[in-house]
Amino acid sequence: MIESESVAPGSLKGVLSGKHYNRCVRAHKMIYEAMERLRFQAFEKTLSTLEKGDIHAIDINVQEGKERRKFMEICASDKVTDMKMLYDLFIEKQCEENPLFAFWSKYIEMLIVAASITQNWTVQRQDEYGFSSVACDQTIEQTLNRDSKMKGGMVGMTLNKGAVHRWLMGQAERSAITKQCEAMANVTEVTRLRKNLDKTRIEADEKAVEDVTKTIKSMINPFANEHDELVHLTSGTIAPLEVAEDMKTMLQKGETTAVEFMKTHIIGSEPNIYSALKKTKLQTYSVVGKKVTSKSKKG
Repeated sequence: MIESESVAPGSLKGVLSGKHYNRCVRAHKMIYEAMERLRFQAFEKTLSTLEKGDIHAIDINVQEGKERRKFMEICASDKVTDMKMLYDLFIEKQCEENPLFAFWSKYIEMLIVAASITQNWTVQRQDEYGFSSVACDQTIEQTLNRDSKMKGGMVGMTLNKGAVHRWLMGQAERSAITKQCEAMANVTEVTRLRKNLDKTRIEADEKAVEDVTKTIKSMINPFANEHDELVHLTSGTIAPLEVAEDMKTMLQKGETTAVEFMKTHIIGSEPNIYSALKKTKLQTYSVVGKKVTSKSKKG
């Protein structure tokens, strides 16, 4: 992330921990796109001239058919279906033969799963433009709560519990009154495309993806290498056996931990949603080269 300048050194900790949420999402999107492109480039090298021509034809059709209906028709075509089948077989075969390929393919799969989960918890705010869905809680904050808020909010308003209760119960009515007043005053919200679809943002994101791609190619390309073991992309250090094993089974261990947590703390006899989810404590490259101190009886 730092080498490709997609994340500043001072923001790295916040991005990795998820505290800088928007930066974290954007950084992972850029890395995901770069990794997916590199993997597809490796796939293209295994194709025949005729199959490469089919991919080129699909690319032209997608660029020409910008309408959603046309795009969906292209995605459902036999050529795309057959090519996707070949791509999936290529990924499956390479994952069995190359641990590094398999590891970074899991990273791509994790981001796809995360994106699908996020989409299931969003609301479509408008029909005029595409890609206009936002998170459910964000929608409530930007509509109902925003219209019913008062100057200063709840803090310092009153210490009377009854007044606070009435204020909360009348929140929907105040929001409706606010909307009606805005309509009478001809005050309307300005709709626009998402910022991610702005030309300048698209150009900036494309440059960021290219920078990440160049950075990875200058190190070890996880999808075009001859390593038989899991290695570090930057240093080329071979992962110890325990690290390689944990990296190989990290998804299964995480799923097992999540299922166990839900059984014991969510749907169990004594549910407690506030209890902490235990860490899996996987072995990573941080243990490589770590000094171990031991004490004898003499100290």
